[in-house]
Amino acid sequence: MTSLLPLDVASESLHELGLKDITKYSIATKKLYIKHVFIKKLDGDLVKPKLTYTDLEFFGTTNAVEGYCYVLVYVFNKRRKKFDMAFFLEDAEAIKGIDTLEAKKRMTDLHSISRNIRGALLGQF
Repeated sequence: MTSLLPLDVASESLHELGLKDITKYSIATKKLYIKHVFIKKLDGDLVKPKLTYTDLEFFGTTNAVEGYCYVLVYVFNKRRKKFDMAFFLEDAEAIKGIDTLEAKKRMTDLHSISRNIRGALLGQF
């Protein structure tokens, strides 16, 4: 029996295009680009991931042509000694930074992040 709803998410690293830590996720013809950023801790008043000029150029290109490139910020858990929580930023938020309290409100487990990516590709958000 074949499924009428494609549920397999394909992922492709864009490293060969000179883009570090950007992945294209897709289901059928829908695409979502995500820049993966890792930070050790949320401190200070503002969370602003380090982005390269190439990242910024890519954000502009995807916004003009194919939609958004989101930034997924992974946060290190000192107790578990691993990056097991994360939150999304829109590209403009990543460039400007967001309030640390807002980042903490958005933080969720990686299983939920995976469901959010799949839901976005299926048009459920």
